[in-house]
Amino acid sequence: MYINSTRFAFGFDCDPFPGGHTWTLATVTGRLLREAEARFGPRDRSFTLLGVEFTSTDVPQTWFPGASDQVIIQLSDQARTEPHRACFQLAHEIIHLLAPISGGGAPVIEEGLATLFADEQAARYRWNIATGMRSYLDAKAAVSALLFLNPDAIRHIRSTRPGFRQFTPELLINAAPAFDPVLATYLCQPFIRAR
Repeated sequence: MYINSTRFAFGFDCDPFPGGHTWTLATVTGRLLREAEARFGPRDRSFTLLGVEFTSTDVPQTWFPGASDQVIIQLSDQARTEPHRACFQLAHEIIHLLAPISGGGAPVIEEGLATLFADEQAARYRWNIATGMRSYLDAKAAVSALLFLNPDAIRHIRSTRPGFRQFTPELLINAAPAFDPVLATYLCQPFIRAR
């Protein structure tokens, strides 16, 4: 998915060209969500994705309007004018759609997977952006170690325990017997965002 800033539409407008239409946040969301579900298991469909919006904060997030079963992906204000940053942030937030948590509190494994997925997409499509915060990089490294041992570990666990909060160190080790028990415990702890 090559994002050319002159052929990317941020709102609901898309322009036809031979063989298709320009990429929009809606089409990028669909493509990223399909890939995430194929690799890591289906999303919790009891939540309705309403779309993507920009917020004045610097921190992208999922938002549950009215504490409901509806979810919106909010991207940072900076991403409003930077298509690659918008797609990068979107890729991270897509993972949070797999098992939405109203009120926050994602475990390390979920944030690590979101970081891994976003960084992979950025490298694949040459978005020239990467995660820089140490807490996210540490979480990503632990998830990468798990998936190195068993690339299907997360999908396998989510087939019986779909929510990341339901993961236990024992489930991780059962999915990848050679996985370090210390890392397994770390991945099941609540994520703490720190520089």
